[in-house]
Amino acid sequence: MFYTAAVCLSHQLSTSKGMFLMQRTNTLYVADFGNKHVQMFSLDKSSGSTINVASNVNSPWEIYVDDGKDAPSSYISVFIGN
Repeated sequence: MFYTAAVCLSHQLSTSKGMFLMQRTNTLYVADFGNKHVQMFSLDKSSGSTINVASNVNSPWEIYVDDGKDAPSSYISVFIGN
């Protein structure tokens, strides 16, 4: 499933753009435009801890995760334009 929405978790995210939910693992990936990274949230844990999947990504806009045979692959689109 692929979603695009604005998320406001001011203590962790800044200007979030794209989101991807991997249903099999119940994991949410968020393209965090303002902080220039991609965060991964395990929705099975109540602790609220996250994993930084990619850092220093200039203007991340969308995220897609392919659940590959050996390991997941992340595809990140970036915003270029006005």
